[in-house]
Amino acid sequence: MDLHLRSRSLTIAALHAIAVVAVVLLPTAVFTRPTNDRVTLEGFVYGHRDAQGRFHAPVPGVTVSNDWDSTTAVTDGLVRFRISIPRIAGDEFLVITVRFGNIESRRRLIGGAAGDPLLIVLPGPR
Repeated sequence: MDLHLRSRSLTIAALHAIAVVAVVLLPTAVFTRPTNDRVTLEGFVYGHRDAQGRFHAPVPGVTVSNDWDSTTAVTDGLVRFRISIPRIAGDEFLVITVRFGNIESRRRLIGGAAGDPLLIVLPGPR
């Protein structure tokens, strides 16, 4: 075998190996979410809202969680919660669940959940 054919054979083998590696690793690189890609979601939980849209009866001790992982937070004395959630893309959503005793409320967040604080009103009597 002359040098030209051997060189060409090695080049084709190298390109084939690169193609196999790219096909195997590229989907992992494209579809894997970084584990540190999180945002802090803040909000407040209230007992009711009046006809003028004002929030009343702040509820401390409410548990807030999301449906992507087991992260939870509890509203403090100022009825505020802060929870670390995965950053969600514009075409993704997650559900925030708020629980107080046997009362539960869910809010679906679509894309880029960070921004203004959430104002959540618990359903039903307390």
